[in-house]
Amino acid sequence: MIPRFRLVFYIVLLCIGLAFTPASAQFPSPASFVIKLQSVAHPYVSTVESPVRIESSKQEGMGLLGYSALVSVHGIGAVVGYNKLADIWGESDGAFHIKDETSDHLAFNDEVSHLFVSYKLSQALTEAYGVIGFNDRKARNVGAIEAALIMTAVEFPVDAFNPSQGMGLTDLVADYAGVGLAYLKASDDRFKDFDIKMSVKSIGSNKGRVLGYNCGDYDNYIYWLTYSRSPFVAGVGYSTTRFSAKEPKPQMMLGIGTTIPDLIEPISSKAAKFLKPLELYFLNIHLAIDKIRY
Repeated sequence: MIPRFRLVFYIVLLCIGLAFTPASAQFPSPASFVIKLQSVAHPYVSTVESPVRIESSKQEGMGLLGYSALVSVHGIGAVVGYNKLADIWGESDGAFHIKDETSDHLAFNDEVSHLFVSYKLSQALTEAYGVIGFNDRKARNVGAIEAALIMTAVEFPVDAFNPSQGMGLTDLVADYAGVGLAYLKASDDRFKDFDIKMSVKSIGSNKGRVLGYNCGDYDNYIYWLTYSRSPFVAGVGYSTTRFSAKEPKPQMMLGIGTTIPDLIEPISSKAAKFLKPLELYFLNIHLAIDKIRY
């Protein structure tokens, strides 16, 4: 039997999908998808003229199929997402409570991670809605609203009823700030060169975990506010170190480096565009207090 709060979380994300996915959403037909892949792949692979000849006006109108597909994606995302949260932090089967965020021994590294995740989630959803046919403004609005709702659902009901967690008020503030910053960057070209990125101090320390499981995991991440002049990226970062498990120490960083898409851009703009999701990771040399780390 599915635990009741896990079921609630599944239903919440399904409802988000239903609310923001109109039946008129346009999904490409197989023919147009093949043609688009050919255009992206050129000139990396040789192609022959496609034998498919379907007018673009006839490739649209797959509203019901697109609607069903996107709702299914939300459903799968709800199951996978909640299962991952439950595996790391336990089931949400307790009484509602608010977390005491002044005694979590993380020195606000958790809040900064929330800002980063909500920022990237908003960007990913905006991009996804653009791909399926929403105009820029609608994709931006829907992506921001859905990201905010998902991050809210993580705090309530998931964390709020988790005996070892609790609803984090500062986490929510960081969530909404991340969504707001993503929206600002997407809607105002003056911010196009600014971004929020991350890096790790030690590649193997988190043992493949994307989300922080303990203080050591949190301390291993550095979150960056960056400015880019391709292929160079400069950033101001925040992380933590500690004298003991209950004595975290904030760390400020100054870094310079690049990203994989920035390195590829001078060689091939199409390849750089394809690898664009990798720009979230900042390859850098940085100064932390009086030490240079690689």
